[in-house]
Amino acid sequence: MEAYKNSYIRSLNSRLVLEHVIQLGPISRAELARQTGLTKATVSAITAELISAGLAAELGSGDAALGRRPILLGFCRRASFAVSIDIGPDRIRALAADLLGDVLLFRHLLTPDASGLIAALAELIASMQAAVAPLLPEQTHGLCGIALGIHGVVCGSRISFSPHYRMEQLPIAAELEQRFRVPVIIDNEANLAVTGEAAFLPPADRSIAALSIHSGVGAGLLLNGRLYTGYLGGAGEFGHTILVPGGRPCACGRLGCLEQYVSERALTADYAARTGRAGADYMLLSDGIRAQKKEAADTVDTYLYYLSICINNLVQAYDPELIFISDRLLSDFPELLTVLSARCFGLASRLRLSPPGRNASLYGGIHRCVRKFLDIGMLPFCTPPKLLL
Repeated sequence: MEAYKNSYIRSLNSRLVLEHVIQLGPISRAELARQTGLTKATVSAITAELISAGLAAELGSGDAALGRRPILLGFCRRASFAVSIDIGPDRIRALAADLLGDVLLFRHLLTPDASGLIAALAELIASMQAAVAPLLPEQTHGLCGIALGIHGVVCGSRISFSPHYRMEQLPIAAELEQRFRVPVIIDNEANLAVTGEAAFLPPADRSIAALSIHSGVGAGLLLNGRLYTGYLGGAGEFGHTILVPGGRPCACGRLGCLEQYVSERALTADYAARTGRAGADYMLLSDGIRAQKKEAADTVDTYLYYLSICINNLVQAYDPELIFISDRLLSDFPELLTVLSARCFGLASRLRLSPPGRNASLYGGIHRCVRKFLDIGMLPFCTPPKLLL
């Protein structure tokens, strides 16, 4: 029992020192002892282990008023990397990033049918491994984890509902873990998105929501600093709340689901109906907005009306401090956020356009993989997120 207790305390101390090196580095051993409250001997022993593991390095000497100049330690952000993949109904998007979320590589491809999905993912990850290898130091841990964002419901590590593609029976995580010998995290893409949003905020027990609007609508929820997924993992499936009773049929089998009125597909379908152009797409709508066409203005007005209802319902249900919105229309026409805010009954101060945008889920996947690899609680991503395609 005593041996277990000592081992557990040492694990906590190691985690504490590593978190401080990441957040405060370059930093001296003496300053680490002051910041953590640990003895200098304990800090020296732990930092020696981190250096041996390739997670920390001595960067040179710092300033000193008197006596010997202290040796500064820094975190080796490229000691490993993770791969995060968003499996959309139409397109797969993949990001490789280092241990602090700095982008190493981004790739995308069309989503194959379910029968070829696992093979396509394995080929994609292997090609990214090979491409990233020259960017890393010789002594590296290599790939530390894989995250998969699913546009559907995930309970535990099992896909229980995916309305846009049939993935419920696919052993994706198990096969990729066997192939690459690293942990595979699989979750709803909105849950990963809210993790990605929080990664770029100052550490705090916040309540925030990430509203991801694409082919459907997902709401990732971080309540008092903890990811909230609900009883069976479906808490973020906001797109399948009923907006119009008896309304448009949805792929889930219900009528009048939110995503039939608030989604990129719904937006372009509405514009096509108003213009009588069956092939109208998002680019045609964008041109119509810029040309100030009435059909485009009416389409946008209806879309923002339904979106404001969605946001008001989200606030009444969960009362988040901040709501980050990832939406192609609002990103391309940010002035529409003012119009939306005016319809949200005093909620303007809570609404934000997502800084990473549609890449939030990719950053969230990287964040989850790295925290698992390093076994730490706090991991701030300090570099502003890059805009990827």
